[in-house]
Amino acid sequence: MKYPVGDTLSGVVSADFNHDNYMDVAVINYDEVTVSVLINLGNSTFKSQIKYVTGVGPRSLISYNVDSDPNLDLVIICQNDTNNIILFGNGDGIFQDRVPCATKKNATFMTAADFNNDNLLDLAVYNSDNSISILLGEATGVFQNQMDFPVQMKAGFLGWAGFNNDTKLDLVLANLENNSVSILLGNGDGSFKNQTSFLIGNRPVALASGYFNDDKILDLAVVNLYGENVSVLFGKGDRTFQAQIMYKTGANPVSVVTVDLNNDTITDLS
Repeated sequence: MKYPVGDTLSGVVSADFNHDNYMDVAVINYDEVTVSVLINLGNSTFKSQIKYVTGVGPRSLISYNVDSDPNLDLVIICQNDTNNIILFGNGDGIFQDRVPCATKKNATFMTAADFNNDNLLDLAVYNSDNSISILLGEATGVFQNQMDFPVQMKAGFLGWAGFNNDTKLDLVLANLENNSVSILLGNGDGSFKNQTSFLIGNRPVALASGYFNDDKILDLAVVNLYGENVSVLFGKGDRTFQAQIMYKTGANPVSVVTVDLNNDTITDLS
């Protein structure tokens, strides 16, 4: 069954926006400068969309609890604006009017995690001027002024994990321009050390971390678009990795997730 939304979709997220244990959907409509929210009725159908205005050039979105209430909110990257947009959820599938959150005008994509160990989620935003902005979260739902960190290459993906077993979250980038992956070790206060890079396959566009062997050290799987393969790198626990092992995929791979597909308690890739 098809459901109408807006024009030129540029991002989608699924989450339970109204606490009924059914997964709802939010979709970015780039050309319309809106986001559509579709609430799951629980019978494999959805309510008609409700649209909310975003900033100019909405590019990607994530859903998590930005403030201290139990309701999921939406955070939207706007690459042609000087603000991210936050839509605070009411818990019934309805969202409040947009709240701006100052960022660079060339923000491209983001991830959220607790980078300063205060039990509040923060934002890491990749900017197309080859920098990363860190916005530390507060319980009120606002963010502290951003801290910017330069990176060396144009990236196609930004993620986080703990790569050196020090309880501080780190950042990882898939670099499009020089076929590499970069690790930025976190200092535990929202700042990061200079990146360490290593070569990977042809045109890395996405990655996922997980435990792929039995050593309890995080590993990486990196999708290489032009190589039509995925590189698996076993971590050493010190932000470095063993030599990559490549596995063929189909044509034009663009994403990867870790999941136990056959319920054998061993992590698979999809």
